[in-house]
Amino acid sequence: GSEPWLKNLVSAALREDPSRRPHLREIVAHLQRLKAIQQVQDEDRSTTAPVLPFATFGYHLKRGEHETDDRMATRWQMIGAEIARDGIANETTFAVDWGSNQGYFSVALAYAFPRMHVFSVDSNDFYFGVKSQDVHRQRNAEILQSSQLSRTMLCQGYLSVNAINSFSQPLDYQLALSIFHWLPLRTKDEFHRTLGQFLAKARTTFLELPEAGHEGSAHAKAYLHWYSPSEPMAEVIRSALETTDTLYTVRYIGNSTIAATRRASATTRQLFRIDVLAETV
Repeated sequence: GSEPWLKNLVSAALREDPSRRPHLREIVAHLQRLKAIQQVQDEDRSTTAPVLPFATFGYHLKRGEHETDDRMATRWQMIGAEIARDGIANETTFAVDWGSNQGYFSVALAYAFPRMHVFSVDSNDFYFGVKSQDVHRQRNAEILQSSQLSRTMLCQGYLSVNAINSFSQPLDYQLALSIFHWLPLRTKDEFHRTLGQFLAKARTTFLELPEAGHEGSAHAKAYLHWYSPSEPMAEVIRSALETTDTLYTVRYIGNSTIAATRRASATTRQLFRIDVLAETV
């Protein structure tokens, strides 16, 4: 009945292959970081997400899905508060917003955290006749000051296995909000391995995965073979991380709801925070 992070630490220290065991300094660094995170989370629950002086935006709003406004704001309240409690306002940090769409979270991060550099990655597809990055640039110009603009980079591309393997910039944060399940992975092993590699790319990842079998989600049938509706999502994430050599913690933060459409029923997306060993990046 011990904590999952403790089980992970013990199993890593007892690996049969000595080369895969973490060094003592790595274990100490990991424990110090866990202690610092937990202390801040316990003592500073009153800290909320930085207030944004602009309304939510994103392509869902153009479809008349009014719940998107609340969902975007709800997710920012969770993510913004977590980062604010980390106390990184005066530190230079690097973040990637994968599948950033029209850039709401990228703009929010650059605005709210004065020394954060944000890579905003999106395919730049057309949504209702408008390219996503065109809207993103417009929002940047309307909202961000020059010092904030200098810390943002729009990158046209996709979240892919190749992108995960080739992205070399050490990251403090990455956002994968309802984007990872778009990867066309073929087997359960490939799913676990790819997700584990992805999560090891940043010290902290904010991750959403769809409910198993939700008919409106990309690759819904495949995901039913990778995890079941009865399997806790935190355990799915831990199983992926066990394919790596990193030390980690997985914590559920909250959820948001996607309303029903003509093609799919309403669904809930759980948001998790994953922290990995600092030396990994």
